[in-house]
Amino acid sequence: MSIRSVSNRVALNETPIQRSRYARLPLAIAGLLLTAQAQAFLPTPASLVTTGELALNADDNIDNNAKVTSETAAEIDTKQLLASWREQAKIENLAQHTTWRRLLYFSDDKKGLFSKNKNISMIDDARFFLSPNGREDSDAELDAMLVAFAEEMAATTNNTKANNAAQTNTNSNSMLCHFPARAQWLSDTLGIDKAAIKVTCPELTAWMQKLAPEQLSIMFAQEYLDNPLSAFAHMLLRIDSKAGVADPNQIHHAYALNDTVDGDTKDNFVLYVIKSMTGGYNNLIEIDPYPEKLAKYLQDDERNVWTYRLNLTPEEVQQIILHVWETKDLKLPYYFTSDNCASEILRLIDVVRPEQHLLSQLPYAVIPSDVVQLLDKEGFLASTNYTPADSTLRQAQLNKVKQQREQLGYHNSPKQTLNEIKSAQLNTVSSMSADGQT
Repeated sequence: MSIRSVSNRVALNETPIQRSRYARLPLAIAGLLLTAQAQAFLPTPASLVTTGELALNADDNIDNNAKVTSETAAEIDTKQLLASWREQAKIENLAQHTTWRRLLYFSDDKKGLFSKNKNISMIDDARFFLSPNGREDSDAELDAMLVAFAEEMAATTNNTKANNAAQTNTNSNSMLCHFPARAQWLSDTLGIDKAAIKVTCPELTAWMQKLAPEQLSIMFAQEYLDNPLSAFAHMLLRIDSKAGVADPNQIHHAYALNDTVDGDTKDNFVLYVIKSMTGGYNNLIEIDPYPEKLAKYLQDDERNVWTYRLNLTPEEVQQIILHVWETKDLKLPYYFTSDNCASEILRLIDVVRPEQHLLSQLPYAVIPSDVVQLLDKEGFLASTNYTPADSTLRQAQLNKVKQQREQLGYHNSPKQTLNEIKSAQLNTVSSMSADGQT
């Protein structure tokens, strides 16, 4: 009874309009469902696809998807390349390779008590290393170079795809511009396509075009007692271009690469010598036109000169000069006996001939004449040319005059003879032409 009375009460209170609303609700829900299902099978109007917002959104999505896919593929290729380079470097233990360590200025000499620390590079300059630990860890520096290779190759790939054409970037901060000798050795050893990295180095290119290195020779200037630092002679490298190789007498084509002490001229003689012996000065790399250097030795210092052509390939010459580019502006301590003009030449040759170990064959004191003998013994001297100083030529001519005078019974005093030898005004003969070109 109670339940029925409640039902009757609800029914009596409802109006016809309320009943109609309740009846329409299921129909509305069903209609909505049917409409959604129907639209799924209906074609989209062509005007919306071609001219409306739907067309723009679709194109944007396609471009974005393609871009993401392209970048992902490039990143995957780069990671795979880097992984393969790292694996090959690990298998071949390239971080401990003699050439790699020499490019980083790690010592490998065996001089016992006086030998340098083999675990620390001789260069204490952060600009010389890509890795923060590069000075103490040749492995870390090698990996940093490989990462730089991969990043620059990926950047080149992305630029090429973005512009749909090969693009060359001028980037003096590229590791190819800063460390071309290291990059060259790594690309040759690991088979890296260095040419695929579209980077230009204007400063390096101009420098190499100016020097045009094709051949290297050692210039040996005899002992010069007027200057204590040249008391044991002096050595520098002569850089010849193809034109200089074709005609060695055309010395204006050549450049002189000279490693010397960057001393303070304000220091007195004793202090100058002490600092030069103890590393109190830095070394200085000078690259000047060869005629200027030759004239200084032949005419100003009146020192005889011997030139020894080195038995190096053009590729080895190029690599040596690229290595000089990496180090020419850095400061290294100069030691008169061990790190001097002669030792630096041996160190440069050791970079391209790692099996020779030239520098470690000499004792702690490296003397230019010993270097010449060592290079001769190891078969590095292809030819020799002697150029007499102006005083030597005058002496030769005066010797002939002396013989003629003796035949006539006339003898000069020693002082008169010395004055005649030293007097360029009395005797202007010289090994160099008047214009300094030959």
